[in-house]
Amino acid sequence: MTSPIPSESEAETAPQKAGRTGWYVIPGLFLLVILPCGWWGFTKYQEEARWKRRAELNTECRQLTDEGKWAELEQLAREWHKWNPESDESLLFLADARLNQGDIVEAQDFLQQLPDTSDKIIPSLLLASELQLGPGNLPLAAPETLKRILKIDPSMTTAQQRLIFFYALTLQRTKMLRQLRQAVATRSEPIEAYVYLILSSHMTLTNGISYSSRWLQSDPENELLKVARAIHYADTMDSAAGADEEPEAEKQARFQGMVKLLNEFPQNHALLRYFLRRKMIEFDVETVGQMLKQIPESTGESLFWRYRGWHHAQNDELEKSERAYRKSLDLDRLDWHTWNELAGVLRRQGELDEAEEMQKISVVGKDLRKELRQMPNVAAVTPELLVQIRDYAEMCGDVLVTQSLSARIEEMGTPTPGMLPTTTGKSLSP
Repeated sequence: MTSPIPSESEAETAPQKAGRTGWYVIPGLFLLVILPCGWWGFTKYQEEARWKRRAELNTECRQLTDEGKWAELEQLAREWHKWNPESDESLLFLADARLNQGDIVEAQDFLQQLPDTSDKIIPSLLLASELQLGPGNLPLAAPETLKRILKIDPSMTTAQQRLIFFYALTLQRTKMLRQLRQAVATRSEPIEAYVYLILSSHMTLTNGISYSSRWLQSDPENELLKVARAIHYADTMDSAAGADEEPEAEKQARFQGMVKLLNEFPQNHALLRYFLRRKMIEFDVETVGQMLKQIPESTGESLFWRYRGWHHAQNDELEKSERAYRKSLDLDRLDWHTWNELAGVLRRQGELDEAEEMQKISVVGKDLRKELRQMPNVAAVTPELLVQIRDYAEMCGDVLVTQSLSARIEEMGTPTPGMLPTTTGKSLSP
């Protein structure tokens, strides 16, 4: 079968159609190949130009830094930041410029503007927290900065140290213990943290007055800072070498000042601990009972449960006393006072064997605490003392502290001094 022969008109239009198709293909090739290549080249040129400009700005800023021309550095860094708001370097140069011109507050603010994804964020936030706790005198801003660091890197020991330092100085005992144990759990604890776990039931900080007095200037009406300053002062004066020779009028004036503060902040836990401790020493059972009514049953403060145990014991409510003491131990197993007082309650109930075991634990804890308090400073903790702490924690059934400290002792040469507040002679800054 033969193919049909196209007509003359059909034969003439075929090349014309092919020609028209060619004109469509050429623009298509331009759009698909040539234009993207040109755009890629232009983008690459722009990127190279940005990197070149960034390098130039970096060099100029470093030169101004070396020459100490802080006002000029600030101006150039601001221009850089305006040109490229995502630049980490411009923020760091701005912080450096403001810091060296005496504006600590703005300097720490620039440091905090870096994103969490920056490879410079940890050292920047550490410097910001140092300024907040130190010369910038912005103590109430420091915890959030330090928590931000620990959210990015839970193993950052310096951040743990400073956050524990803040909680200790502001007498937030429950938060301090929680932070200490979190640091232990993440193996980011300063080695002297174990000392503070033993001494936490009552610590008199030699640098407490100086820090709390300065911090109070940042916010004179702040409850946290007012109470911390007052208790640090009262504890220091009450335990001073010449306390017995202090005129009675001065003692009473100081005590009335504390009473006035309690009337102003009746739910403040640090104040309640202060007065409960005094009233228990005075065996004022009635007042202790009245004050304990202000503490909710849901409290996570182990000392309040120990005080409840004492109050129930004074009223011969032995079963309630035992439950309260055991609750206190659930919250803090390293408090030798609780072991001692629970042993007394168990003896009164006829549980002599268990009472004897608890008494042994309390004696070890009491002796250990006494030895730790006699150290010249917390950096003086020796491997031998750490072994004693580990052994005591094991007697108390504190698995976390026992296991973590065992690992630390095994891998440790000499303990590295940390930054927690000292309980004896020397003050230690954050």
